[in-house]
Amino acid sequence: MVTTMSSLRRNLILLLSLASLWNIRTVSALDYRVVGKFPVPPDVTGLTQGMDGGLVTDGSGNFYGVHRKFGENGKGFVFRMTEDGTVSIIHSFAGPDGEDPRTQLTAGRDGCLYGTTYAGGAFGSGTVFKIRSDGALTTLWSFSGTNGAGPLGRILEHSDGHLYGTTWDGGDAGLGTVFRLTKTGNFLVMYNFTELTGSHPRGGVVEGPDRALYGTANMGGTKGKGVLYKLTTTGDFKVLRHMEGNPVGELSHSGGVSFTGADERSRVFKITSTGKYTELGDAGVSSVVIGGDGSAGLGGSPIFADFGFSASLTCGIDGSYFGTTGFRVLRAAGGPPFQTVAVIPSFRAWPNSAPLCVDDAGNLWGTTNGQPGVDFATVFVLTSGRQAAAGNYVARFHDNSDSHASSGLIDLKLSISGTFTGKIRFAGSSHVLSGRLDELGDLKLTVSRGGALPPILLSLHLNIEDDIVNRLTGDVRVGAGVFPFDARRCRTYWQGPPSQLGRLTARLTPPQTAGLPGGHGYAAAKITKGGSVSIAGKLPDLTPFTAGSRLNRDGSFPIYAPLCAGKLRGSLRADIVFDDQEESDANATVRWDKPQQTAGRYPAGFTTNLDFSGSKYTSPSLGVRVLDWADASSNGNLQLFGPPPDRIMVSSTTFTLQFNNTAVPTPESATRPIIVFSKRDGIFSGSLLVDSRRAPFRGVILQKARAGFGICSIPGRTQAIELTPNE
Repeated sequence: MVTTMSSLRRNLILLLSLASLWNIRTVSALDYRVVGKFPVPPDVTGLTQGMDGGLVTDGSGNFYGVHRKFGENGKGFVFRMTEDGTVSIIHSFAGPDGEDPRTQLTAGRDGCLYGTTYAGGAFGSGTVFKIRSDGALTTLWSFSGTNGAGPLGRILEHSDGHLYGTTWDGGDAGLGTVFRLTKTGNFLVMYNFTELTGSHPRGGVVEGPDRALYGTANMGGTKGKGVLYKLTTTGDFKVLRHMEGNPVGELSHSGGVSFTGADERSRVFKITSTGKYTELGDAGVSSVVIGGDGSAGLGGSPIFADFGFSASLTCGIDGSYFGTTGFRVLRAAGGPPFQTVAVIPSFRAWPNSAPLCVDDAGNLWGTTNGQPGVDFATVFVLTSGRQAAAGNYVARFHDNSDSHASSGLIDLKLSISGTFTGKIRFAGSSHVLSGRLDELGDLKLTVSRGGALPPILLSLHLNIEDDIVNRLTGDVRVGAGVFPFDARRCRTYWQGPPSQLGRLTARLTPPQTAGLPGGHGYAAAKITKGGSVSIAGKLPDLTPFTAGSRLNRDGSFPIYAPLCAGKLRGSLRADIVFDDQEESDANATVRWDKPQQTAGRYPAGFTTNLDFSGSKYTSPSLGVRVLDWADASSNGNLQLFGPPPDRIMVSSTTFTLQFNNTAVPTPESATRPIIVFSKRDGIFSGSLLVDSRRAPFRGVILQKARAGFGICSIPGRTQAIELTPNE
């Protein structure tokens, strides 16, 4: 029977009419475009032969994926594809290095890609591999069966730097495993599945806010339909839920304490880290077959069939979840009703078992499997101007007066529909924002500040026509002041953990000018997987500050901190940039405004620039020093410097930094220092004798500079304290 275009249109109309019966709403569709095609030869058996692994983006316009078959040796290959669909095979598997790759690649923080093959390797049971963008491949591990076989889940790069994954088969009971693998090839089976605790995991694991691993097993458990589980990195395993429907792929995590997933019955659910399970709804019947004559059911020659979810859900740029069924892409903004945002028009090009990939512009990229001898395996992209612009935006603003009263920070979250929520911090106070951009991407908003204070007039503009969709521009007007801003779209969970993930310590050093504080200010920051930044510390005059921000796409982040203690006492603002230098990982010029006061240190006030120099901080393991100093006595110096402008060294005392991170001063030391190190956050504190009186000090360790910098409190002023290696 020959299928005509008119019959296909009838089938599509029928499909959309059925959508209301399935608790699915059709909305303005995303633009669907086939980018690349891979022919499926007639002699290939089976319907699902092709790109089961989906795509991953490197953030620079390139996408990487795997093909199960073909290639130079007929055992599968890794390919690179540009945004215009140009495809290059960068590695063809030969068998000993792996065979039959089926999983989505993982973009590592080191710039390499990590993946698995289902078969091949030294024992024929699959591999874990690392591959560079130029195609150089390293086999990190070959499964033997007893330690696992046939990995189907995506590799996780944990915040501890290790790789975690699952195998479908193998292990003690032959029912699959969870494993850990270092990037240097040290392997450990963390858990062997049993029939009662779940079996045959089809998805990988994800990292929770508590750093534990969360995952699904497709089968087993007390109900025989799989389980949801939690596994700590020390090996403690717990079943969180025995399922009524076999879970599909891995869980999705977009922040907070809950995880979202789907099962083969088309049910969407969420579960918390403590095991609280909530079913969010049903995306539709498990299977509907549309006949070639336009009838529903089994009559006629079937053109396509729609099934339940075929892959893990993907968290989009606006926080909604996207999933694929037999021929649709669905969107759920916080739960049902589900919205059909795309129908795959080539009805034999089935979306496969790989989740969708979200690029930096918010577009959704997916892959399909073709029918042998008839169709192509394809790569497609779904685009929308609003979709591409959704996300978080953050920026600081100020005028040229260098006044604390004319600076602030704006932090917004924009949805696909154009609605936004957020807050604006201005002149020491915070105000909630909400609204909706018009169809041109514009908005004007008035924010009342109460009392006799003039209101804040906010203008926003989103350019949704050009390719530049990573910026939200506008200005803040207060009285006669006009403060423009250029807010950058921020990183989020779907981009994977940022390379800056973890802790950062920094010194904030003022210029050596008479009348300014002499101490090194300091800060400790924490950067989460989702790109949120929290930073706190003390300025060179011992004024405390805290600030929150978000990482931009380029890894920089703005900070604005009003300095308040009963009344406004100034402000701090900067754009922190991560750049790999010899002794630092992050640098900035920080603008510090301190108004005139009637009391306290430096009452005359000033406006100056601080030199911000930061270093990534890693808490040392047992028996490792916080600073990379020599294994010797008297391996460190504690130095105190006088006030500017001369900044003469006042005293220098040697001490020994021991393996247990205690500091032992030399017995003959005149200043008799006490130094205590906090391994968790890199802060040190203590005191020393200055003019026969104990003077307290506090600062941070910069591991890359192999030194510590801080503030010593002297009556009426501050002076710099430094810890340096004695070499």
